[in-house]
Amino acid sequence: MRAIPESHLICTSTIPARDMSLVTERSQGRVWDIDTGHDLMLTEPEWVCEKRDAIARLEN
Repeated sequence: MRAIPESHLICTSTIPARDMSLVTERSQGRVWDIDTGHDLMLTEPEWVCEKRDAIARLEN
């Protein structure tokens, strides 16, 4: 069974509190960050949709 890499859409301000080595290992480079608050789906909906669609294309 093939493991699907994780994808992470994260806020830049949360990077210092994260174990980024674990995030990058699990995601195989599929990490995107944006300089906005935690409610990025409300403040940056177009960006979130673009990245979500890019992730979906990677799966196919």
